[in-house]
Amino acid sequence: MTRPDFNADPEVYVLNELLWTPNEHAATHVPST
Repeated sequence: MTRPDFNADPEVYVLNELLWTPNEHAATHVPST
């Protein structure tokens, strides 16, 4: 999954991680039917 590059702003990067990680786990564990 591609993400915008927030490396220049650590705080935004951390918030981005918090927002993206649950979605990634959900996508990983939900079987594609």
